[in-house]
Amino acid sequence: MRGLLIAILVAAAAWSGWWAWGWRSQTQATGAWLEARAADGWEVEVADWGVRGFPNRFDLTLEGVALTDPRAGLGWRADRLHIARLSYNLNHRIVTFPATQTLIWPEGRARLDSDRMRASLVTAGDAAQTLGRLTLVADVLNISGDAGAAALARMQLSMRQVADAPEAYDMALTADGFAPRLPRIADATGDALPATFDRLALRGTVSFDRAWDAGSLTGPRPQPVAIDLDQGEAAWGPLTLKATGRLDVDTLGRLDGELALQARNWREMLARARASGQVPGPVMTGLEQGLTVLARLNGSDETLDITLQFDRGRVSAGPLPLGEAPRLALP
Repeated sequence: MRGLLIAILVAAAAWSGWWAWGWRSQTQATGAWLEARAADGWEVEVADWGVRGFPNRFDLTLEGVALTDPRAGLGWRADRLHIARLSYNLNHRIVTFPATQTLIWPEGRARLDSDRMRASLVTAGDAAQTLGRLTLVADVLNISGDAGAAALARMQLSMRQVADAPEAYDMALTADGFAPRLPRIADATGDALPATFDRLALRGTVSFDRAWDAGSLTGPRPQPVAIDLDQGEAAWGPLTLKATGRLDVDTLGRLDGELALQARNWREMLARARASGQVPGPVMTGLEQGLTVLARLNGSDETLDITLQFDRGRVSAGPLPLGEAPRLALP
């Protein structure tokens, strides 16, 4: 009995010593990171921070946080951020976000209002802390800012590093509801298209010029070089949209490749838009005629199959040029 008690006391002392060492390391690393950002010219504001969580976690809590990189024009502000690391698995972090956050980028800013937004990320055991997998979820996420507004319900975003290609990540985005704040279209009887997409699902593999790691937070960010879209699906009222394809991204962010789009029940959508009176009649007539021709080229009046072709950023549907596609480059 005495031997067992001694063993328990020794184990408890050893574990306490391990936690104290981890607490000291986490505290020093956090302070050094904040000081390094200030030395790099960042605007760093943290009202208070500390590490707690004995005995099973190292819980880093930052209060009143404002981080801005003036050179990149990127910034983030929040009242609180909570990052938990498991003391028996330091490569696993659980991040709990506050209800309100502010993102800043060169073209503007956005406010994020969320319910139960949290993330789980696992890094490799290397010195660079290469990202192995990431899962971000939120019961509700509302985004409003200079570039527009959107809302997602039961949203999940995931990234998992491809085993034989460390610079590539299998990625997926799903949401049970997606509202991009589109104008509400109602017909003369008051029957309106839903303001929310019933579902949204994107799944594929994105290759970057290098793997994501701890240094990616401070820049420069890894840039996408190829996108293999295995599944793209959205449902809006009677309309069902699907997309698949592969796109390459050059050093300027221009897209090359093809994207196959399929739209079902598109005629009903046009009929409701015409009945709403919000779109001029001549525009609706020209749009319907053009889409009818494209649909018949693929042998179906009800299902619209279009292949978008991208050539150094220019996009076209068959012989019809559609203009310049947005460039895909992370700031």
